[in-house]
Amino acid sequence: MALDTSSSWRKQFGADQTIQRVRPTESFDYILNPHKGTTTYQRFNGEAPEPLDGHWNDAGPLPRPPYSGTNKNVDYTDTTVVYLRWLWKTFEPARGKRNWALLDEYIKTAEERGQTVQFRFNTYDIGFEDWWYWDTGATKAENGEPNINDPRWFECFSDLIREFGSRYDGHPLLDTVDVVYGGMWGESGGNATRETIEKFIDLYMSAFRKTHLMVMEGDDALAYAAKHKLGWRADCFGDLRRATAPGKLPDHLCWNHMYDRYPFMLAAAGCQDCWKYGPVTMETCWHVGGWWKQGYDLDFIIDQGMKYHMTYFMPKSNAFPQEWMDKLVRFNMKMGYRFVPRQIYLPLDIKKGQNIQLNAWIDNVGCAPIYRQYRFALRLSQGNRSEVLPCRVDIRSWMPEFNFFTENLQIPAWVQPGELKVDIGLIDAQDRPRVRFAIREVAADGWHPVTSMQCIG
Repeated sequence: MALDTSSSWRKQFGADQTIQRVRPTESFDYILNPHKGTTTYQRFNGEAPEPLDGHWNDAGPLPRPPYSGTNKNVDYTDTTVVYLRWLWKTFEPARGKRNWALLDEYIKTAEERGQTVQFRFNTYDIGFEDWWYWDTGATKAENGEPNINDPRWFECFSDLIREFGSRYDGHPLLDTVDVVYGGMWGESGGNATRETIEKFIDLYMSAFRKTHLMVMEGDDALAYAAKHKLGWRADCFGDLRRATAPGKLPDHLCWNHMYDRYPFMLAAAGCQDCWKYGPVTMETCWHVGGWWKQGYDLDFIIDQGMKYHMTYFMPKSNAFPQEWMDKLVRFNMKMGYRFVPRQIYLPLDIKKGQNIQLNAWIDNVGCAPIYRQYRFALRLSQGNRSEVLPCRVDIRSWMPEFNFFTENLQIPAWVQPGELKVDIGLIDAQDRPRVRFAIREVAADGWHPVTSMQCIG
């Protein structure tokens, strides 16, 4: 049959053309995509942050500040992730009496505020002496803190983590879980031996087979994380401290985490490529307001974050300096993944039931991959009918910069002669768009309308 080129969109191509190149328009807007970026801490979107130079709440959970009625943040970037960490003895005030209803409540609130959750159980804090754990007959280390190598420590803490995993592993709103086993607040291994460290990491891997794990920085722990392709986190990002002994060492040449800890730590542990398999979280040393008051070089700090391929930035719960807000927003945009479809090849003319080939070039202009198994899909629409065609490509393999893939798809049998509209999207298991491409073409339902094809029979 003769080709019908009467459709206005089709007239821009010659009748003898068979392939079209689709080149969407890149957007440089701040896009609130899930599973990446700056997090709120111990509070949710729409809740006022702590003062610029105030303290922050490490205990959690505590009474939350009043909700403003909007998920927009003031003096803080808008986010899609909340980071929560709660003391073990607060969450489990008596052995085996764990407050899972409270965690359910916080996860529900996160969903209402447009956020997913990073979570950690802190081991102990100052004042750990008044605790049911000691009733087990457990021993202390020389410094008076719990002996992490005592079998009773593993028995009690592993009970908590196993139940945590059985309830929440793979929960769609749980982004990551911190691997914590010892030390004040869980921010180190405390007196744990290498054997104990590996035993606890094995525990978490057994309890969480779907949810991503973040191993706290530490040479032995990170080496084991690298072996098992786990993510990692560090808790003094941005540290460019001045000398503590003036007159003995120039301020700009003293020890700090940014120069003397992180580069050597990753190299020693062989964890330079861990970001390809699991996400990286960086928590501030102090808070961003502290950096600003100390005159730290924010540009340098951000550049280093990109080199570590950060997906999450946890800056405590304090307001940001207005003078730095634009840079922190741009940092948020670059952190984690950011996908730009540069070019998609599709046929111009198709027939119902026909197998077609799609070729796509997707740039990841962020600094890390996405770690969730969403799917790239086409949505074909004609009249009041549409159908989603998921592709097999694993979008978790889209590393920073150039990505190219080819897919074979079948045109549905219900398609009639005439124009067939084509949208693209990154969808969840219910075929709903979950991740936005960084392009201007976007509809209210989250799909990206990009072109049409002409059905000729």
